[in-house]
Amino acid sequence: MHTEQLLQELVLVLAIAVGVVVVLTRLQMPTIAGFIVAGALVGPSGFGLAKDVALIESLAEGGVVMLLFTIGLEFSIARLKSFWRLLALGGGLQVGLTTLGVAGLSVMRGYTWQQSIFFGFLVSLSSTAIVLRALAERNEVDAPHGRMIVGALIFQDLCVVPMMLVTPMLGGSVGGGAVDVLLALGKAVLLVTLTLIIGRRVLPRILFRVAATRKRELFLLAVLLVCVGVAWLTSMSGLSLALGAFLAGIALADSEYGAHALSEVLPFREALASLFFISVGMLFDVRVVFEDPVGIAMLVLLVLGGKTVVATAASLLMRLPPRVAVLSGLGLAQVGEFSFVLIGVGMTAKLVSEPERRVFVAVAVLTMVVTPLLVRLGPRLAAGAARLKALELLLGTRGVTELVTPEAKKRWTQHVIVAGWGVTGQRVTQALTGAGVPWLVVELNPSVSAAKSKEGAPFFFGDVTSEEVLLAAGIERAKALLLLINDGEGARRALRVARQLCPDLPILVRVQFQRDVDEVKRLGATQIVAAEEEGASAAMWRALEMVNPA
Repeated sequence: MHTEQLLQELVLVLAIAVGVVVVLTRLQMPTIAGFIVAGALVGPSGFGLAKDVALIESLAEGGVVMLLFTIGLEFSIARLKSFWRLLALGGGLQVGLTTLGVAGLSVMRGYTWQQSIFFGFLVSLSSTAIVLRALAERNEVDAPHGRMIVGALIFQDLCVVPMMLVTPMLGGSVGGGAVDVLLALGKAVLLVTLTLIIGRRVLPRILFRVAATRKRELFLLAVLLVCVGVAWLTSMSGLSLALGAFLAGIALADSEYGAHALSEVLPFREALASLFFISVGMLFDVRVVFEDPVGIAMLVLLVLGGKTVVATAASLLMRLPPRVAVLSGLGLAQVGEFSFVLIGVGMTAKLVSEPERRVFVAVAVLTMVVTPLLVRLGPRLAAGAARLKALELLLGTRGVTELVTPEAKKRWTQHVIVAGWGVTGQRVTQALTGAGVPWLVVELNPSVSAAKSKEGAPFFFGDVTSEEVLLAAGIERAKALLLLINDGEGARRALRVARQLCPDLPILVRVQFQRDVDEVKRLGATQIVAAEEEGASAAMWRALEMVNPA
């Protein structure tokens, strides 16, 4: 009978979740917001339809494990190396400044320094699941602000481990001396190192034996065994399940089985992650909002505004242009899913009371609900970032002023300006070099632009959406402008500015989807390359060549 009741509650939860998500999707609301609202409706503070909340929370914890496992599969060690500067410096600045800022405000409010630091931990984390999904839907993961956001999110996920180790020490439940902290961190580093070594040396051989059987279900079970097994081992050593799953994913990502493993576990990830957000909604107590709506609203605005300002400042310190910095700040403004895991540790350590937990959950859930809307409105909100010229110059984020000299202006004429140095940009510049056409690359990645400039290549660091940057690149003397950046909204903004400066200049724009072609054409693009259409055409011709060879 107990099993029947559990199944009945699970059916009710899923049915309401599907209905709510369908309705909110028609209202242009994000899917994750629908799951959270559904959880609030069926939870104890809603209609109370789900009696066994512990079951949903257990399934949700599995969702977090699968989520981090798939994130690890998508970010191999090789890819993490390309993010290392954004990950270590950008993420470190964001987490450190947020923690210090929240801790300072908490001390001023009368909390102990231990509680204040813990509050800083809670607020410094952002939602990997929500933000990565929002960036992926807009095809902005590899855009400049997307790379900054992803680097900061990975750093935050790694910070969960030391935070969970330090939290009991802050509460005094375990020894809190420097030696204890160093021993705990040393254990974590040793475990991470061993996991990665085993993952790269042992696991590929085991998976080869499994894959040789050609049994899909056996391969899936082996991948799940790796995920759950490593997560269990890390939990047995005092670390988090999520960290183990993340490490297992990274270990597999570098092998030839990484992509196949990702495709096999994605359906499980989506289903269990959805349950996680439903469980988050169940924790939301709407009575907290009704009891003090003004206070909750002020806290939500303080968290969103404060984290946006801090993450924007961290991006500016990384010498990123203001527009990219603002977009990065908006993307990291919410409270993350691992804050709900961390606050449980804090309650055990008596750093947080039950009323404080209820308030924090309400504020965190509301910030998560509005995040997809902030990401969607981000380009419009960041449009005024070009006005931050004084702050740009103060922080040294402009490479353009160093480039623009009378000699440079004479040299750059009848050239092609290439915005973006991805695969497409590299192929195009190779073709231009072969044709004897001079070119100049405008790149937002400071590391790439600095390295290429040292090699003597015609590169400089700048935001192509800025009128000043385009003038510095000699747009009025250019032969053409090629907008090949991954930021779709940024490309459209650059097109508007360029067309205002040079109405007759030939401009080529690359867009991701066919649906964007009409808008870009209306803005004045001379040539448009739609990746979706070009890919379909290439697939069509190659298919015809295969089935009907000449």
